[in-house]
Amino acid sequence: MESRERPTLLQWQPHQQGARVLVQGECILELTNAAGGDIRFTHAGQPYTLRTTGAWQPRTVILRNGAEVLRPVSTGLFERERIALLDGGEHTVVWTNAPLVKLSIRTAADEEVLSLRLATEGGVHTETVLHGLDPREERAQLLLAYAYHLFGGIMRGAGGGDGLPLVS
Repeated sequence: MESRERPTLLQWQPHQQGARVLVQGECILELTNAAGGDIRFTHAGQPYTLRTTGAWQPRTVILRNGAEVLRPVSTGLFERERIALLDGGEHTVVWTNAPLVKLSIRTAADEEVLSLRLATEGGVHTETVLHGLDPREERAQLLLAYAYHLFGGIMRGAGGGDGLPLVS
């Protein structure tokens, strides 16, 4: 994992077909809702699909050209959700609600890599911070897509994500 001195602030721009992730006004990721609840995006010319299967025990994976690159790791009934990436990285998903909802994705060493929180300073918006990763690299894009899958409903319920109206 590449180390960066300062965290990267990201901005979400939800729209009717999905969402865009912006860094200093530049779109670095376009997520598109597809048939069957899938979410699609492209990175380095490769197509990716986030897909949830199963009714009793849902399983969410991200596929690149049909092969898994992110998958859930089995946990016990009262353990935190964990995800594994094809390159060997494993992360824990942590939800808190103090004072508003926050999603944190942490490394196996318990270092925060990505956080999304509902904030009210300057209007209701989603504050997103990426730590230690370049937002354009594959690992960051996979974690952002997975975070959108988990946090997108909260983000859209807040109005327009980052205090912006929904774009059609």
